[in-house]
Amino acid sequence: MKKNVIGILVGMMLFIPAGLALEEQMGIHGTVDRSNTFQSSLANDISILLYTQPGSPGIYLDIQNIGTVTLTDISWNFKYKTSISGKGVLLNKESQRGLIDELEMGETHTISFTPFTTDRSSPIGLGNVYLNASVSTSQSFVRVQQRAFLFLIYLVMPQETYRDIPPVDVYRMMLEDMFDMIIDVSPEYEEHHLPEAVNFYIGDGSLDDAIPTLGKNLNYLVYCHVDSASVPGAQKLVDAGITDVYRLEGNFPAWVDAGYPIARESGYIDVTAKQAKDLIDNKSDLIVIDVSPFYADGHIPGAVNYYIGDGSLDAAIPLLDKDKEYLVYCHADSASISGSTKLVDAGFDPVYRLEGNFQAWADAGYPIE
Repeated sequence: MKKNVIGILVGMMLFIPAGLALEEQMGIHGTVDRSNTFQSSLANDISILLYTQPGSPGIYLDIQNIGTVTLTDISWNFKYKTSISGKGVLLNKESQRGLIDELEMGETHTISFTPFTTDRSSPIGLGNVYLNASVSTSQSFVRVQQRAFLFLIYLVMPQETYRDIPPVDVYRMMLEDMFDMIIDVSPEYEEHHLPEAVNFYIGDGSLDDAIPTLGKNLNYLVYCHVDSASVPGAQKLVDAGITDVYRLEGNFPAWVDAGYPIARESGYIDVTAKQAKDLIDNKSDLIVIDVSPFYADGHIPGAVNYYIGDGSLDAAIPLLDKDKEYLVYCHADSASISGSTKLVDAGFDPVYRLEGNFQAWADAGYPIE
């Protein structure tokens, strides 16, 4: 359970006037050559501005392409050191970094930082902050640095809340079966959703109806397609006394962008060869089914063979354990899709289908029996 702070924060930064960017001359600009020798000169393709805004305790970094071509793979880094009084004034992170895939001519990318949070009661924070932001491309390096004096006043009311986690951590936790329930609070569940998710739409009261039936000592993941639904949805679970609630950071679009498995209206879940390998390595109750007639010529290690063409799969389905998870593949989509659909129609869930079938597994260089 995370502590969220509800209340008023009044802050003042001296030497970083509100709404005013730090002058570029205060930083170091230069280019990096391939001999690893730094040569000081003015970067002519990118600029950075570090500033605050009125009424906000945050710090903002503007990265602008001032060159004549589109820039790609732009790395940014933000660091600070601080000496702050007040036991309740804590740092979120001392160093943050990221990558901008593309920045067109004249385009500005703004990144906001909230360096301070409060987990314990302490009304006043006072001290020095040293800020350092840098941006680099394959051709240029730009850095700006500044010292600031901070005066912060907190009126703190801690509130229990959920924990945001990124898609990579959600996927790892799913492989380790750490979620007791994954809740999709969107109206688009039937179109596509996370594997094994259930749908309690927040907009029609379904989530409110379901909450009293949920176990309070279980782990829950909540997501939607927008923050405006997933944030109140996750908080509703917390307010009902559920202690372990997670929210998918970036929601369903972030999951899709990361390339993780998606369950569609068909019922089964398409997975890549890499994702299939992860499932095999991490899920002890996963059964791999080869529905092809070529099993003897080579197959995924541990797979069982129920050839769909001679009725073997149909005969096996009533005997399969519905408490297990299944991964289906063949040498052609027509057979693996049909095989996966048969399991779904028989009530098995989840059912995974290997995209690209056996050839994708072989092309990835994974073991073959």
